[in-house]
Formats: sequence, structure tokens, C-alpha cells
Amino acid sequence: MKSFFSIFGDPSVTSVAIGKFDGMHLAHQRLFSYLDEGGAILTVDAQRGNLTPGEYKREFTPFPLYSIPLGKIKHLSGERFIYMLKKAFPNLTKVVVGYDFRFGKNRAFGVEELRGYFAGEVVVVPEVFHCGHSVHSEAIRELIAQGEMNLAGELLGRDYFIEGRVVRGNGLGSSALFATINLEVESFLIPLEGVYATKTKVGERCFGSVSFVGKRLSVDNLFSIETHLLGVSPHAIPKTEVARIYFLERLRENRRFAELSSLKAQISEDIGRAEQIHAKAFMGCMNLQGGQR
Repeated sequence: MKSFFSIFGDPSVTSVAIGKFDGMHLAHQRLFSYLDEGGAILTVDAQRGNLTPGEYKREFTPFPLYSIPLGKIKHLSGERFIYMLKKAFPNLTKVVVGYDFRFGKNRAFGVEELRGYFAGEVVVVPEVFHCGHSVHSEAIRELIAQGEMNLAGELLGRDYFIEGRVVRGNGLGSSALFATINLEVESFLIPLEGVYATKTKVGERCFGSVSFVGKRLSVDNLFSIETHLLGVSPHAIPKTEVARIYFLERLRENRRFAELSSLKAQISEDIGRAEQIHAKAFMGCMNLQGGQR
């Protein structure tokens, strides 16, 4: 993602959407739909971008992305902010913002001031709702923190994912339980502790999986993120440095088991439930395809 300050008189940009855009969710996509062929997205980095961090935003839009730190603009007057915008994009004719957009020093300026300072078209997108729920990043964060992955995914318009570096586990999964890929995740919001039906992307392949997030209460009490690939032999687990986990549904809370045999039996049950969820999703996809023929 390019820095806003690297731009000097880019004549190709004629419209710009401005916002924090963490999540790149349904409401953000609504804003982007108002951009023209010369559209660009200006993301205001408030250091809270943990739904769709940094460069991951590129996956959810064809428009060029520019980033500007909030600390660089929060002290500006409204006029100075628009001056900077026009300096960067001299052919700018349209600005697209959300209904709650604020800018300038102490967030003192809103839509009316934007219309006053900017000579071109200002498109203000009203609040977006999905099934009665207001679509905004804070609501999605709260849902993920509560393990409500179904609704979080609906508001995002996609399954929520985290990505991280593959690290060596303690080896207990392969020897006494079920083989897993262990991840070290830094930038993403981590869902509520528990066991989830998931999909795991390894390289260019995506596998059905069941994943654990939380402290290993029955083993060493250390925090871990582990994912077991469904139907994949431990010897056939793809070698990878990075993996991505897509969360579909929370199966249960994190629990302590007195015996490893009890834990293994519970994991076996978790795998069975995850397999049912994946089978149901597959059949739904097949039915949809059939209906489109």
C-alpha cells in the first residue's frame, strides 16, 4: 500500500473514498461502489487495523490504496486537509465518505464542512444495515471477540480470517492427539478462546479444518493457535511457512480435561461436527450452482 505522502500530483485519480476501512466490509464496499474508473481509496491508519491489516486490504478491492497516518492529519484545519487532497489529486472531482465521517483538528469537521471546502461532488453514503444489524467495524470486532463468527462473516461479506507464521508445536498432537499446524499470529484480532469449524489455506490449497484458539488448559497452559486439516494424513500435511485460517462457526468453549484420552475423545467429536458443517456448506454450494444453470 502506497503512502499518501508519496503522491505528488497524480492526475489519474478523479474520485476518492476516505475512511479507516478496517474490515473492508459490506458498508465499505458500498462506498467503493460510488468510485469511477479513476477511483482510489485513502485509508486513515489509526493503528487499530486488526480486522484487515495493511496490505491485506488489497485482496478486497481493485482500486489503488493509499495510506495516511491519523497522527499526520488530525491536527489540520478543514481547509488544509482539502488542500492536501487536491495537491495529491489535482483532477479530483468526487469525494466519497460515510454518514459519520469526521476530519480535521479535534474531529471538528463533518459532511457539511466537507461540502463547503471541496468544490467537486461529495457523495455521503448512509448507514448500511444487514438483517437489521448496522454494519461497522466496531460491531464486527465485538462479534469476533464473542466468537459469533457466523454473523461477523455476514457483516464482513466474507469469512473472517487470520494469517500467521507456522511454528513448531510441542509434538503432542502428532504423538498422542491429532496432528496440527501451529500458527504465530501478530496483526489480527484473535477470536474468543475455543474450538471452531474452519477452513485452512496452505499455499494455494484450502482444506476443511477444525481449529483451536486459547490456552492449552489440559497440557501446559500456554496460548496457542492450532488447526487440524480434515482428512489429511499427518505425513501428508503440506510444508509451509505461512497459513491462513478462515473461521466458520464456534463449536465449543475452551475446557480443561483431566486425562488426554478424554481430550482426544472430545477432539474426535469436534472433528465430526466440523465435517458435518463442511458437508452442509458443500451441499449448499452445489444446490446454488444447480439453481443457476
